[in-house]
Amino acid sequence: MANPTQVKNYIAQWMQLGKKVFLNEQAIGTTNVLQGNGYSAEFEQIWTKITAESSRAYLAGTDQSIGNLLEHNWEMLNCVRCNMLSPCVAIGPRETPTCPCADLELWPDLETVTPRSPISNQAQLNQIRDRLSLKQ
Repeated sequence: MANPTQVKNYIAQWMQLGKKVFLNEQAIGTTNVLQGNGYSAEFEQIWTKITAESSRAYLAGTDQSIGNLLEHNWEMLNCVRCNMLSPCVAIGPRETPTCPCADLELWPDLETVTPRSPISNQAQLNQIRDRLSLKQ
């Protein structure tokens, strides 16, 4: 099963590319996903709506509900074409997963910065410090 953090990162990455989540047949989304070291308040509100009605929410271009990804035998893997998170059956017969990039005409675009998850500046600085201290 994909854990909630992985599913949240999956939704966040695709929203950064303009994908919407359909909830009760209404498209919701934002491109304002990241703010500082975390997710924006706007994205957090959308995520709360999605998780409250996860069985009726799905990312545009996919067939799996967010509820399925959270409750069943799914995992998040990187797409071989675009390297973005994409759901895949973890147990049982595997079908060729359809990545949400399938309907994006100009993706992957190697000229632009790819969507990402929030980054902790302090954690990044600590990793750099640790690597430098190992070299001495």
